[in-house]
Amino acid sequence: MIKKTVLLVIVSMCTAGVAFAGSPFGSNPMNEALDAMDGGTGYVVNAHWVWQWANDFHTFEPDNTTPTKGIIIYPGANVDVRSYAVLAAELAQNGYLVALVPMPLDLALLGYNRANKVIDKIDDIGTWAISGHSLGGVMACNYAESNQNKVDGVILLASYPSDSYRLDGTSLAVLSIYGTNDGLTTLAEIQASVAHLPADAEFYEIVGGNHSQFGYYTPDTSGDNAATITRAEQTDEIATAIIDFMPGL
Repeated sequence: MIKKTVLLVIVSMCTAGVAFAGSPFGSNPMNEALDAMDGGTGYVVNAHWVWQWANDFHTFEPDNTTPTKGIIIYPGANVDVRSYAVLAAELAQNGYLVALVPMPLDLALLGYNRANKVIDKIDDIGTWAISGHSLGGVMACNYAESNQNKVDGVILLASYPSDSYRLDGTSLAVLSIYGTNDGLTTLAEIQASVAHLPADAEFYEIVGGNHSQFGYYTPDTSGDNAATITRAEQTDEIATAIIDFMPGL
């Protein structure tokens, strides 16, 4: 069974063409991400227990308004989902509920339907977007394509649909965010992904951004190119692109 699971993971990633987001031995959240998990100015963090899971999922929510739209984030392969807490905090400060979803063995491939539990538990959100980094984005496409009655949009972070989980036949709103210095999800691959996305899909280019800086984790992704902007600057651009996209859902 273990051998079959490992083979399935490898085959899926080869089919998707999206590289591992983190180290093959796992990545750890940076201190900035761990600090963001404690809550801060303009937002609160709540833990939600799911008895079938080993870990809680966490929601980041604005502390001065009741959100009506939510964003679910799937992590890149081998990346602890808490690594996206800085991004989640910035989005919550701008009025959105954000759910960080932990994955079995930090592989979204093994828990791509976990968004169902989030949507069921947070039942006062009327509009959902699902997002994912790298392989997490592929699995977000998988979920969205199969659950178009539950999500309204897809936000790809250095990612794109595989042939198996293409979105061009859907009415979903899609935003693809990518970095020009990404050594793993290349510009050529982003351009090729246009055919697998709806005709009105939006693209946001982060000049100088790379693959690793879509989250706050170490070690950086093996094989990635160096970024020419800071991690904080890249996170701000990602958040700005998402905040501009969400009102259209």
